[in-house]
Amino acid sequence: MLPTGQKLQFSAVENIALQRPNGLYIEWSGDLGDRRFWYNGKTVSIYDPSTVFYGADAAPPALDDMLDKVIKQLNFTPPLTDFLYSDPYKSVRGTIQYGFVTGDTQINGRSCRGLAFVEKHIDWQIWIDTGPQPVPCKLLITYKNNSALPQFSAIFSDWDFAPRIAASVFTPEFPPELQKIPFATVSASAGAKQ
Repeated sequence: MLPTGQKLQFSAVENIALQRPNGLYIEWSGDLGDRRFWYNGKTVSIYDPSTVFYGADAAPPALDDMLDKVIKQLNFTPPLTDFLYSDPYKSVRGTIQYGFVTGDTQINGRSCRGLAFVEKHIDWQIWIDTGPQPVPCKLLITYKNNSALPQFSAIFSDWDFAPRIAASVFTPEFPPELQKIPFATVSASAGAKQ
């Protein structure tokens, strides 16, 4: 929101390579900048190509545990994190107050069923492909704890459940001139950055 009350929208494209139990690469390119994120079962690394810095830290050997660590201890949430967990439903089911079916629609040439959910701080809708692979087609989140009601939307495409991903994809190779910096950590007692 601008001070004038005008709401702006920004766009980005995210490509994800996920290989369980311990491989994740995220490439995010958009209006607000670019980011790269790697996880290889040993370390997590994040890099903004517009800077000469990158962050890296030790990580647990399982993907779900790594996601918990980067969110709770390193104060970083990769985009669309709920979809990266081994059980995405488990990560949201405890906060849903109620939900309902909104009906079927076409999204990018796919027949998708819409579902709407209400939580304390957000309302969200998800459209699921009604074909043989019930994958998300679209997601819309409205943040109710801000009076401007900002929204986040994502359209999913190009699902590939049998990719050939080289192990090297999950380990970054940084140019030697980049400087490694530590992640800021979150204090368990105060919830503030140290």
